[in-house]
Amino acid sequence: TLRGEKVSLISTANGDLGKLAAHHAIQLKDNEVATARYNLWVGDSIDRLKSNQATQQSLWRNIFAILDELEVAGQEHELLATEHVKATEAEQRRRQDHREYLDSHRKHTV
Repeated sequence: TLRGEKVSLISTANGDLGKLAAHHAIQLKDNEVATARYNLWVGDSIDRLKSNQATQQSLWRNIFAILDELEVAGQEHELLATEHVKATEAEQRRRQDHREYLDSHRKHTV
C-alpha cells in the first residue's frame, strides 16, 4: 500500500539520517582528538623553542664572558710584556754600568 511504502521510506530515511548523524559524530570526535594532539604538539614545540632560545642566550652570555676574559688577559699580557722590556732594559743598564765600573777600576789600579 501507499501508506506502507510511505512509512517504509520514512523509516529508511530516518535510519539513514541516524547513520549519517552517527558517522558525523565519529568524525567530530576524530577531529577533536586530532586537534587535541596537534595542540599538544604545538605546545611542546613552543616549549622546545623557548628552551632552545634560553640555551642559546646562555651560550652567547658565556661567549661574551670568555671574550671579556680574553681581552683582560691580552691587556695583562701587554702590561707584563712592557714590564719585562723595562726590566730587561734596566738589567742591561746595570750590567753596562758594572762593566764601566770594572773598566774604570782596572784603569785606576794599573
